[in-house]
Amino acid sequence: MASNIHTLFPLPVMEFKIKCPPEYITRKCDMYKGKMHDHALIDGEGKSTWSPNDSILYEPEFGELKKEFIDCLSEYGKLLGLQEFVLTNSWLSIMNNGTSLKMHRHEASLISGAYYPKCPQGSVGLSFKNPLLPHKMCELHNNLTAYNAVESVLPANEGYLYLFPSWLEHGTKVNKTAERYVISFNTMHKGDY
Repeated sequence: MASNIHTLFPLPVMEFKIKCPPEYITRKCDMYKGKMHDHALIDGEGKSTWSPNDSILYEPEFGELKKEFIDCLSEYGKLLGLQEFVLTNSWLSIMNNGTSLKMHRHEASLISGAYYPKCPQGSVGLSFKNPLLPHKMCELHNNLTAYNAVESVLPANEGYLYLFPSWLEHGTKVNKTAERYVISFNTMHKGDY
């Protein structure tokens, strides 16, 4: 029997290798360790600089990194066909051994990003919850496929940036390494910011 598969409504998560050396960015991030605090979404030995009104990417030491991120965001925005948008708030989080991040989404944001300047081998990946689950009310499955997965996990690779729609729920399982750094950020349409 001849058949075709049409995958409808694809959801892109885009990965970029960032040129700015991760070691350089890690040294800049280390300057923020004294300004870090607990965060309600982080369980375990982890801290964050998160604040709704602060943005570490607007600090001079992250100028080159911010420029790279904006280029990546432009490419991702073109892929999605989005109107012009801007980078808004950004923050640094550090996860140590035994730390996890609760599933969440970024309210009042369009596109979110996660960049890993320091990510030891074996660090926990970035988990995304399948957004179709609430609509799958009657399905019973015999085996796991890409079409019925509850979540998908992307590896967190040092020096890489991942961009995704802010409404897509994400988090991490328990990290098994020390000092996994992530710089996260949000965006909004230009007229809304």
